[in-house]
Amino acid sequence: MNIKCNSKALMKALTLANNAIPTGAIVMPVLDHFLLEGNDDGKLIVRATDLNHMIKVQTDIDVDAGMSVLLPSMITMNTIKDLPEQEIEIQFDDDNNIRIVSSYGEYSMKTHGTEDFPSDFFNDLENPILVAGDDFVYGLNSSMFAAANDEMKPQVSSISVKVTTDAIEIVTTNTSQLYRYKILTNNSSECSIMLPRKTVSLLKKLVTDGDTLTMYVKSGKACFLYKNISFMCNLIGGSYLPYEKVFPTNNDKKIEVNLSEFQKSMKRLISFGSNEHPMVLATYSNNEIRLVCANFEMATQASETIKCVYEGEEITCKYNARMLLETLMSFNSGVVHVLLESVNRPSMLVPDHNSDGIEITNLLMPYVDRRPVEVPA
Repeated sequence: MNIKCNSKALMKALTLANNAIPTGAIVMPVLDHFLLEGNDDGKLIVRATDLNHMIKVQTDIDVDAGMSVLLPSMITMNTIKDLPEQEIEIQFDDDNNIRIVSSYGEYSMKTHGTEDFPSDFFNDLENPILVAGDDFVYGLNSSMFAAANDEMKPQVSSISVKVTTDAIEIVTTNTSQLYRYKILTNNSSECSIMLPRKTVSLLKKLVTDGDTLTMYVKSGKACFLYKNISFMCNLIGGSYLPYEKVFPTNNDKKIEVNLSEFQKSMKRLISFGSNEHPMVLATYSNNEIRLVCANFEMATQASETIKCVYEGEEITCKYNARMLLETLMSFNSGVVHVLLESVNRPSMLVPDHNSDGIEITNLLMPYVDRRPVEVPA
């Protein structure tokens, strides 16, 4: 049998599917291969998987319906990627022999049978959840900084996606800060899932614009359909941390400050704090914020005062300086609002551009010095 196709069209499909090829140890020989198969309409489908993720790419390449063959991923891509755009032919037989023919030459290789390749999961999907692709992926990607980087604690290293009838809520936390990105949209289905970190990085590569992204949840897996791409991931089991009660409800102290000035000030100050546990004191009073960072072990200290809009009683909050700066850098607006209840409650930071169906909120917990205490001998 053979496949005749445009080299550029095939390479585009292989490049997308290659995101699911394992990068570490290969637990099954077929996993570092692309599965090429013909669907019922006689069009070529390219699939790849690392067992935790699967990517399927629909092409316009004409093939025999029902055909299937495995192509070794690295050698195939290395063969095709530097060819000038042209028609190529992929020949294969029942003895797992493959030959690729181009205007430059012929390239032969061995492959495996297709029977051991993991089965297609993209069938019998129900209860679709629709969202603009760029909004969803931006929310996932922008939330990553607040997720714990600890695979042993999936409840805080994963990304929570909660779908209700009127919103899709993306949340991450490392227990010292919490980021919430809410997309206001009508949904006919509801669910709560936890996505692995790798899933977010793969979605970022696959989803490139605001075209509709359709999500399905089924049997511990999430399936995403976007343009000609189908993407599946295994979900993290269990329930996410119950974060709703963490949000303060009586934020009677409201500060408004220029985001760029706040960012620049923290960038200058943070190097004067402790390297491992930097703390910043933020005193809000009389339309000003006084910021102080110090490292007494290194005899360094710096302070700045920036303008804000606040005429309430003076209040001083302690923050992890690195987390405060990460939060500010995650925003993209002219102004940020700092909402306070008390020094012992989380500070709520909200960018000014909460509009057009998007609401972003970040919580910063009061600073806690986690350095070990030295007990005198």
